Amino acid sequence: MKPNNKKFAEIEKIITDKTSACANEIYYMLNRMQAMFKYSGLPESIPAAELELQLQMYGDSFLTSVGGKFYALHGHACAEYDEYDNPTEYFVTNTALNISQAFKIDVDGVWIKNDTFGVGIIPLLRKYCALLVENHISIRQAIINARALSIISANDDKTKASADIFLRKLVDGELSAIGEQPFFDGIKSFDVSTGLPLRQLLETEQYLKASMFHELGIDYNPNLKRTVISSFEAQLNDDFLLPLVDNFYENRKRALNKFNQMFNLSTDVQFNSTWLTNQLENQREQEIFQQPLPESKSEISYIPNAGGDTSDKIQG
Repeated sequence: MKPNNKKFAEIEKIITDKTSACANEIYYMLNRMQAMFKYSGLPESIPAAELELQLQMYGDSFLTSVGGKFYALHGHACAEYDEYDNPTEYFVTNTALNISQAFKIDVDGVWIKNDTFGVGIIPLLRKYCALLVENHISIRQAIINARALSIISANDDKTKASADIFLRKLVDGELSAIGEQPFFDGIKSFDVSTGLPLRQLLETEQYLKASMFHELGIDYNPNLKRTVISSFEAQLNDDFLLPLVDNFYENRKRALNKFNQMFNLSTDVQFNSTWLTNQLENQREQEIFQQPLPESKSEISYIPNAGGDTSDKIQG
C-alpha cells in the first residue's frame, strides 16, 4: 500500500505551523491550570471552569446579579478613576443576557482579578510556548538530518539510477550488492552530519518547560547535569514556586469575600492538586523553622555548613 504523504504533510503542520502549534501548547497548559484552584459554594450559574478561564485568559471578570441570577461576566474596567487610579466601573456587553451597560465596582458587583495587574497568564504562556515551538521545529529538523550522514552525487544518469536503487533498498531494509566497479568510480560522498546536537535541543526543551512550570507554581526538576541530584538541590527552587501563585490566590480570596458580603453568600476558594501539595509542604517547613532551638549544646548532634557538608560535628 502506497503511503499517503499528502496526509502526513498535514499532520506535520502540528509541528511546523508555528501559529497553530503555539496555540495548541497554550491550550494544553490552560487545561493543566484548571486544576490549580478548587471552589466551593459558587452559584450554579457561575461554573468554576468558566470563571477560571476568564481570569486566566483575560485577567479579570465581574461577579454580579442579572435578572435574579449570578454571573461571572467578561468585559473591561472603565469610567472615572479613584484616588489610587483604580477604575470605578466595569462595562459588559453580553448578547445572551441582552445587556450592554456599565456596572459600578463594589456597588453592583465585584471586580475579580487573576493577579494584581489583571494580566492573566496568556502573555507568560505565549513567551514560553513560542520558544518551545521553535525548539520542536529544531528537534524535528535534527531528527531528519540524522538520516542523511552523507550526500551522494553521480556523474551520469546510469550511476544515479543505480545509486537510487541502492538507497531505496536500504530504506526498505533489503541488503543489496553492487556488481560494477564503475559505480564506485562514478559517485562521490559528502559528509553533512553537522548541526546542533539533538541532546542539546532536548535539554533546551527541559529547561523551557521547567522555567514555565516554576513560574506557574508547578514543581519540575529536570536533571540537566546528567548526574544524580541531592534532595537539597531539588528543593532550591521551592521559594520560587510560591510568590506568583500566592498572588493569584489572594486576589481570588479577596474578591470572593467581598462577593459573599455583598450578596450574603458563602463561596470559597482553595489551592488544589499539586499546588495544594506545595503549599502544605511549605507550611510544614515553616513550622519546623519556627521551632525553638535546643538550649543545651549536648542536644545538638551536628550542624551542616553552608555547602551541605555534615561531616563536622559539634560534641556536647
